[in-house]
Amino acid sequence: MSQESNGIVISLENATFQYANTDEPILKEINTVVRKGEFIGMVGPTGSGKTTLLNLIAGVLPHYFPGDLTGVVKIFGKSTLEMSMAQLSKEIGLVMQDPDAQLFNLFVKDEIIWGLENLGVPREKIAEQRETSSHMFRIHHLLDRITYDLSGGEKQLTAITATYMMRPKILLFDNPTSALDPLGSQMVFEAIVRLMKEDPDVTVIVNDDKVEELASFSNRMWLIDEGK
Repeated sequence: MSQESNGIVISLENATFQYANTDEPILKEINTVVRKGEFIGMVGPTGSGKTTLLNLIAGVLPHYFPGDLTGVVKIFGKSTLEMSMAQLSKEIGLVMQDPDAQLFNLFVKDEIIWGLENLGVPREKIAEQRETSSHMFRIHHLLDRITYDLSGGEKQLTAITATYMMRPKILLFDNPTSALDPLGSQMVFEAIVRLMKEDPDVTVIVNDDKVEELASFSNRMWLIDEGK
């Protein structure tokens, strides 16, 4: 039975990754699978390899940053090394720690449609998806706002909405609440939970330091320590 028919969307088989010009691997023989619709919470000490693991799943490593990958990382049964970043980006969305690093447009309404415009999606479909997604993440009232005038939580919700507009099957979040106050953090976690309810087929992995919140929302927890 193929991984996809078995519901497996991500698999790592003895995945070991070492950055160029370093003395030892940061990830060591990772073996795990993730099934469609799961919400995985990921925790661990600083420097344990959490961000590296997300970037490895997303294909950013080793496509963009040099390093040595041994073992296999598969998305829907296909090795990430056999896929281009264009192919991977259609399947996976990555929301980073700093929303300012992901916002490129002056107005929120332009930011969340930017990716679809670059793909040449018809205007009618873009407008429909903007309406649906902005209501799902409760930023409809922000559409005419200037992005750099938003609060930290509002910026992160805008980045999440823009990522989800591409309709990836897998969403990865790397410390999405680390720079936010408690209200902003709550906004982000509630948005992820709403997403899981509205789109039960999407698979989510969240790396965050707020262990209690992750534990209350996630199906499973990964503890990463010293690359294992």
